[in-house]
Amino acid sequence: MDFRWLLLALSLFIPHVFASPMTDMDELVPLVYQYPAEAAKKVELLDTSKYTFREKLRLQLIRCELLNQNGDGQAAINLAQLSIAQAKSNQLEEALPYFYICMADGYSSVGQFTHTFTLLDDAISQAKKSSQLQALVNALRTRAQFDTEFEDFSSAIEDLRLAIDILPQQFNQDFNWFWLLKPLYIQQWLTCFFRLMSLN
Repeated sequence: MDFRWLLLALSLFIPHVFASPMTDMDELVPLVYQYPAEAAKKVELLDTSKYTFREKLRLQLIRCELLNQNGDGQAAINLAQLSIAQAKSNQLEEALPYFYICMADGYSSVGQFTHTFTLLDDAISQAKKSSQLQALVNALRTRAQFDTEFEDFSSAIEDLRLAIDILPQQFNQDFNWFWLLKPLYIQQWLTCFFRLMSLN
């Protein structure tokens, strides 16, 4: 047998055998907002049998965000509530702010903004307490988004300014959960800024 064919076969097979769950999920995160249908398909193909509890919870977070992207806010709320209970029972407090954010998005899509703002405040507080910069940045951005919808532009700009300041440090944590790409923050900040300027 030609060894080149054997090497080719091994080079295609081995990366899939030794693929890291974290690498798989890291590749999914940017797709959630850009290509949610593609991300959803890839989620279903993952073999989670060897995932740790923390990795399984991270995958639930990605599913929760995908439910919001697909307009199923109530299902996102339900999954977030379940995940929060699981995280608390396993003393994984660092996961809480991410699910608060996902639940806040879910409540906003069903028109319950009182819950939305309360959950985002809880997410910001918990993110600071557990040193989860990715959650802090995302919660500030999400709160700014809703402030913009309610025309509270100065609060929105302040939250976005703080989020953009923290953004370069968001990967300085032990475990990556979920993040957004910088252009989304800058675009949102500019939208708030120009809408505020148009009111003056």
